[in-house]
Amino acid sequence: VEKLVARLLAKDRAARYQSVHGLAVDLEKIWRSLESGDSSAGDENFTLGSSDVSHIFQVSDGFYGRVDEVAAVDNALHTLVDAVAARVVTISIGGSPGVGKTTLCEYIRQSPQGQRVFFAHGKFEQFSRAVPLSAITAALAELAGVLVAQAADP
Repeated sequence: VEKLVARLLAKDRAARYQSVHGLAVDLEKIWRSLESGDSSAGDENFTLGSSDVSHIFQVSDGFYGRVDEVAAVDNALHTLVDAVAARVVTISIGGSPGVGKTTLCEYIRQSPQGQRVFFAHGKFEQFSRAVPLSAITAALAELAGVLVAQAADP
């Protein structure tokens, strides 16, 4: 039961139950085991989620095939964090639509180096092209929000 609850509360979406059916099957197995006095539900032979199959197609949240790009940005960030204390530095990432720029930024933001700096990002969106510097405005608004929230934290 402890492992089942841990699976329900897992931080990673992919580690949680993907269907009610999978959860119901596991609960039924545990219930039958407890009713019969058999302790196999706590056994290694009992695998949680063996009947848990999502009926919805989902694209993985993983970040694949960008080892060189991640290493380059992470190394640049590491160098900047160590060399430039209390200064403003801008890193610009560009490329064609759909190549993973936002995903790369989010991946780096969650890295140990990314947690030592303030991140702000902005995108030039298709429908806001008429607004000059919309990406820079969005990034500055995000940064202002982070700084205000940090100032409000005791």
